[in-house]
Amino acid sequence: MCAHPENKIYIIKMKNQANALDRFRDYLNASKGSDNPPAYYNLTDATSSHDRSVFNDMEADTQYRCALLDYSDDEITCLYWVTCEKYSSQNRASIHCRLKYKSEDKAIIENFVYHLQLNLEKDFPENSYINFEISSPLMQQMLRFETTPYQQSFIPREYKQRTEEEHLSKLAQKNEYCRRKYNLKSPQPRGEFQRDYDRIIYSKAFRRMVDKAQIFSSIKGDHYRTRMTHTLIVCQIARSISDQLKLNSTLSEAIAVGHDIGHTPFGHQGERTLHAILTGQKGFEVEHLSLLPDEENKVTGQESLFPYGGFKHNYQSVRVASCLESQYPEIDGLDLSEQTLNGMWMHTGKKSGINIEDFSDDFLSDRSEFAFTLEGQVVAVADEIAQRSHDIDDAFASHLITPDEFSQYLSLKKSDTLKKDIDELLKKIEALNSKNRLFSDKTELIFTQISSIIVHYFIQDVCTATEQRMKSYDIDKFNADNHRVNEKLVWFSDAGADLCRYLENIISKKVINSHEVTLFDQNGSNTVLTLFRAYYKNPMLLHKGTLQRIWNEYRKQGLDPISFEEGKPQLIKDEWKNITTVLIPANKDMQTPEHKTTLLKRTILVRGICDFISGMTDSYAINEYRRIVP
Repeated sequence: MCAHPENKIYIIKMKNQANALDRFRDYLNASKGSDNPPAYYNLTDATSSHDRSVFNDMEADTQYRCALLDYSDDEITCLYWVTCEKYSSQNRASIHCRLKYKSEDKAIIENFVYHLQLNLEKDFPENSYINFEISSPLMQQMLRFETTPYQQSFIPREYKQRTEEEHLSKLAQKNEYCRRKYNLKSPQPRGEFQRDYDRIIYSKAFRRMVDKAQIFSSIKGDHYRTRMTHTLIVCQIARSISDQLKLNSTLSEAIAVGHDIGHTPFGHQGERTLHAILTGQKGFEVEHLSLLPDEENKVTGQESLFPYGGFKHNYQSVRVASCLESQYPEIDGLDLSEQTLNGMWMHTGKKSGINIEDFSDDFLSDRSEFAFTLEGQVVAVADEIAQRSHDIDDAFASHLITPDEFSQYLSLKKSDTLKKDIDELLKKIEALNSKNRLFSDKTELIFTQISSIIVHYFIQDVCTATEQRMKSYDIDKFNADNHRVNEKLVWFSDAGADLCRYLENIISKKVINSHEVTLFDQNGSNTVLTLFRAYYKNPMLLHKGTLQRIWNEYRKQGLDPISFEEGKPQLIKDEWKNITTVLIPANKDMQTPEHKTTLLKRTILVRGICDFISGMTDSYAINEYRRIVP
């Protein structure tokens, strides 16, 4: 017997023109499923001694895998992948077969032949039709085709009220309101939103934010904000606001630590570049990515030449948490609560042409322009406050603006209060300096204090304005609508919103448009574009895990791809070439079934490339660029 029977693959070749096998094929196609009777491949008096020997070596009561090959003129036209068992009695010898998978795909058949180096003439002695081979790699590939991918079902859970939440506002989210897609884990004393927080900070995507730029690259210095330090500041501001408004600060913190885990390298320029690629903006073209316009050189109806949706980091944050992170055997993603995912998504505005269903498997509903929890709205405003304060601080540190210049910008009436606080700070420090106060770094202290003043000013503005809105909101409506709010309650006052926009304009003029930031953005954009073009041209450059995720998504969509790791190299190369270069009409009425399959594969590939690039740190992206570009 074979030393590795679990990897033994029996092979039975069947001539297409053999009419006697037609009935066997009919039974075989009807045998799928354990409740149906098997098809019988009978050995007869004419069976060769070789085939008898192979049959006799099979163990009774043992299930094997067998490939039944339909062939004519030395070409295999169909592969039946079956489970088989030996049946032997005094009057009958046969192999019981139950169909697990069937394919007429030439690539699947050629890959099968390649792995076994199969030759239908040489590998089968004269007048024989049964043989076996041993191949663990091929066995593992074929086993994946037997069943549809596993899908975890929803597990009903009851989450109970927590004592420490009794003092919260009636509009706050409570532990018992928690809703998850799967509910994998039983409730624990720490609470469900604390569980969300813990899952996020243990994720790889969270850790990578330490080397993702906010505005300036990390190579500029250790004291400039990164995506991680920005996130921690948002978290602190969100907690401060939530505590004052008596909202669920644990949920606010969970949303805050997760809100940017989908951000690209190189700050917002990275996401703008990915979006430009996916929507075909001038200067960001990738060969063969667009669909083929019709004969009038235009697209009819709502069809698009670039059907890939686009890219924005808040959508990607949901995708990372729902699909890309892997912490549990049963599912992809972190199984975060709907409240946390919705807050992560809604921390910034939506983008036209992008569907949240493409990022969250229909778990989130796209029915509002703001978070349905006040805690999610808190994070949205905390993100704005954090950006205004630390962008000013980074601008000071970069000498793109001085505190005196900033004070002059605040001479407008709308910024009187903020200007007064900053001027008093500057006078206080100068007064202490005249009294021989020994500052280790007076300039740095001024930067820090101004940033603190900005944060304090906006927190108080938001809390004062929001408290008034919360008082007038209908609690009965909140409870009836499954504990959702349908108004934007947490935001600045009108004056505060005007001042926030004004500070943003200052930053845009003095920092975003500066030569230094422009150069950083341009280099980042070039890096992202070059990487995307390289990966699209040759997807085998992608990380092994990314390729496997793309393969998994093909299977989930009902496709039968050969393994990108173990498959025949030329077949893989041909498959990628077909996916990335075949011209596909934009008009759906002109698309053949082959076009639609190719477009589906292409869309999955494009999203996989975006996943890989957006997950990179700045350093990784730069090193990958240097590795790929000679």
